[in-house]
Amino acid sequence: MEKRFVERFKALETLDENSSAKQKQQRGRDFETLINDVFEFEKVLLKRPSHTTDNKSQQIDGVVKISDRIFLLEIKWASKSLPASVLHSFHGKVDGKFGAPKGIFISRNSLSSNFIKALTDKRKQTVLVIHGKDLDDLFIENGPNLTDYINHSVEIMSYDNVSYY
Repeated sequence: MEKRFVERFKALETLDENSSAKQKQQRGRDFETLINDVFEFEKVLLKRPSHTTDNKSQQIDGVVKISDRIFLLEIKWASKSLPASVLHSFHGKVDGKFGAPKGIFISRNSLSSNFIKALTDKRKQTVLVIHGKDLDDLFIENGPNLTDYINHSVEIMSYDNVSYY
């Protein structure tokens, strides 16, 4: 990963739990921007955060095209464990789009085993999750790039019976 992205990622981590709600919300937006900037640098970003054209029904955190696959992005920096309903909502966004796009759910903090289990509960697997230590392993200087990591993850998940790589 480029040094400038690693430095921005580390700067976001300096905000502590005693920070104001406004500061935490801004960190979430900055994290979303950082991820989109990385994808733009890797030349796979199609669209930055936006609402659907009716300007009210759905907000998408970004769209990328990797190896001829379209992925919708959901990017979170939540300090507490996210409920599986957040994943189910994202699944609805992904599954409701034309052309069968996939989803990438990126969470700065580790997600619970229940959240990961919800990836495959009674549904077709369409969402890749990157969270916690995965991001630590990616945001190191000269580490793997995000696009290569996603390609490798999709490859493994496509032929091995795993819900998360």
